[in-house]
Amino acid sequence: MPKSSTESHPSALINILGAGIAGTWQALMFAKAGSRVAVYERGDDQMAQSTSYWAGGMLAPHCEGEAAEPLITRLGTRSLEIWREALPQTPFNGSLVVARARDFASPSTPLVGTPFWHAVS
Repeated sequence: MPKSSTESHPSALINILGAGIAGTWQALMFAKAGSRVAVYERGDDQMAQSTSYWAGGMLAPHCEGEAAEPLITRLGTRSLEIWREALPQTPFNGSLVVARARDFASPSTPLVGTPFWHAVS
């Protein structure tokens, strides 16, 4: 079996373009695998021009399974397993929603000092 580029060059630098949820996730996975990673973001620290600034993400494979083909349910279920393996402290029960802290704020439950991203079940 041929080796991947990270196996044959373990000190190779992996460049990730975009520091949103997808880019950050890929950087985390490469770093956990032992690669050196550099993340580049064209926007400012608030990332106001990025998709991740305006939209979160959701994995709900069992809900999707009601209308989607079985492959979607299988891929979604595997994605949830990967989240559990990579971030076991992340709370979720069947579905996972990843969004900015401001999306969960309300006058009765301010999110002072909370991380940039939240994952909720």
